[in-house]
Amino acid sequence: MKFYNLGTCSKPCGILRWRGLTIMLDCSLDISTVLNYLPLPLSGNSKFNFVPRFQNYSANFEKELCEINNYVMVDSAPLLGVPHESSIDISEIDVILISNSSSILALPFFTEHPDFNGNVYATEPTVNIGKFFMEELVEFVQNVPKPRASLSKEADGENIYKMLESSLNFPIKLGKNSFNRNLREIYSKKSISDALLKIQVVGFNENIDIFGKVVATAVSSGYSLGSCNWILKSEKNKIVYVTSSSTLTTHPSPMEQSLLKDANVFFLNGLTQAPSYNPDTMMGEVCMTVVNTLRSGGNVIFPCYPSGIVYDLFECLTTHLDSAGYGNFPFYFISPHAETSLAYSNILAEWLSNTKQRKVYIPEDPFPHAQLVKDGRLKHYKALHDISEVRQPSILFCGHPSLRFGDITHLIETWGSNHNNTIIFTEAEFSHLECLIPYQPLAMKTVYCPIDTSLNFHQANKLIKELKPRLLVTHEEYLSPPRTNPHRTEFTIDYSHTEKISTGSVLNIKLKNTFACAKMDPLLASELQPYVKDDKGMAASTITAGIEKMNNKYRLLKPCMDLCDPYKCPPEKYTWGSLDSAIVMHKLVQEGFNQAKIVHTATGFVINIPNEDVVISVEPSSTHIVCGSGGDGSSRTRLKRLLTSCLTEF
Repeated sequence: MKFYNLGTCSKPCGILRWRGLTIMLDCSLDISTVLNYLPLPLSGNSKFNFVPRFQNYSANFEKELCEINNYVMVDSAPLLGVPHESSIDISEIDVILISNSSSILALPFFTEHPDFNGNVYATEPTVNIGKFFMEELVEFVQNVPKPRASLSKEADGENIYKMLESSLNFPIKLGKNSFNRNLREIYSKKSISDALLKIQVVGFNENIDIFGKVVATAVSSGYSLGSCNWILKSEKNKIVYVTSSSTLTTHPSPMEQSLLKDANVFFLNGLTQAPSYNPDTMMGEVCMTVVNTLRSGGNVIFPCYPSGIVYDLFECLTTHLDSAGYGNFPFYFISPHAETSLAYSNILAEWLSNTKQRKVYIPEDPFPHAQLVKDGRLKHYKALHDISEVRQPSILFCGHPSLRFGDITHLIETWGSNHNNTIIFTEAEFSHLECLIPYQPLAMKTVYCPIDTSLNFHQANKLIKELKPRLLVTHEEYLSPPRTNPHRTEFTIDYSHTEKISTGSVLNIKLKNTFACAKMDPLLASELQPYVKDDKGMAASTITAGIEKMNNKYRLLKPCMDLCDPYKCPPEKYTWGSLDSAIVMHKLVQEGFNQAKIVHTATGFVINIPNEDVVISVEPSSTHIVCGSGGDGSSRTRLKRLLTSCLTEF
């Protein structure tokens, strides 16, 4: 088995070569690259339309490099980090397995490649919510068109960012993995539609036969609606792939853990990106911050995605605001897919937690935001300009969390000068300090409360110890404390049987695969006559059969007479077992081989018969009779018959 790691610990993507198959596990898109780009403004009066160019640098890039707040940024169409490995031929990919709606975002770059001919599997919510994410991203970027200048082009197939000096003061340093990868412009909506049409929808615990060699099963990971972990099984081996999982009780179906036990290889990534922050504590701080902001007459902005933690924010904030006496303040949810997301989340009963599933059978809406919409407390809009008037103070949810595109760019410019307003960052994917660089100085308050329900290190270590995999494969960043907190040794994975991977690395894994399963034809089975072989009642029978292989599956068939060599008919009895040196020597003496001498080796024994010029070598898996050149072959025949008589027949 060979594993190519094309992604990072938080943006997983890997190629697994196993049993003659090439399996891609997730295809995440690295959006952190956009932090080096100027925000895409919705207004022609935005300050981002008048940022001075970066001086004293190469003329090739002077039109798109600019300087703001002592940082160098790019003023052109943003490029995104796509998993790429030159040693992987896209035409060789047999199947792509998608785990959740965040790890599907790079799918069009692969499925729409002319050489791709594989299958893609994902759950229904992953496909639909992933569509929300992808289409929203495309609309945000294409609504504010930027020129495709030199930094958007590749020079001789090389990443153009490698031509820039790494010392340039970008928000994200050019030496980081994000800018050492394959950078591409965003795909089109047509590419999204075509890619999603290629996906075969699967349910939890549904077995998928991959060319008769591997059975893949998706099991709930508990992280988001429809998110899953993957189990790959052959006849003798079990591979488990775990990413973005949660043992906390939130709105998705709980994590399935029991089926992950006894794995030969256990891949682990997608742990929390905010290990120092407890999600429950952060949710409490968010609620208190919102109340304090509303009390001072300010507005609250949440940079968010159109699905995910935003559902929990609606629920928790509603309860807290009602209890604090602020239940009359409106929520505004602004996204091209706001209405669809809210409606879709309430029809996914089978993918929800047990508590929310029970509400469906009352009947009652599983999420409270359905009632909030009916009551007019939660208002949803496709874009900011669709709102005739924003009632203030209010609470707004809109994208994008990177603050580089979407309606949030206009809101920050408009409300950023008021110190009563607050922007609350709940997505752990982006550093809030780097997000805010082009907007400084800001008078509005900024609060960082990352709510990441993915497994933390304590939960991950506990899970691994309970599941007891024979080999754990995880990213090297998880095996040492974070660079920002080198003293926090508890933020590491601790397991004795561990192999590390890094971005771009290749790992060879040895798996024992000495047997294959075969089904017996009923006609052949009806002729077997098993007999009790030992005192434990185990039965055995001889069998003579032909082997049929079709779609990588085997069947044992009764051989037809016209397929048998009439001079080499199957024997009536078969020998089995291992040779005992004492019995062999005793029979050699009986047969007249009196000069036989035995020498025991570490794994077997060697018998030398000088007068016959014969050497017999016996090993656990082989026996050789070596005769000298002067013999006529009769000694070999006698010795073969003698050795065979030392074995058990049945």
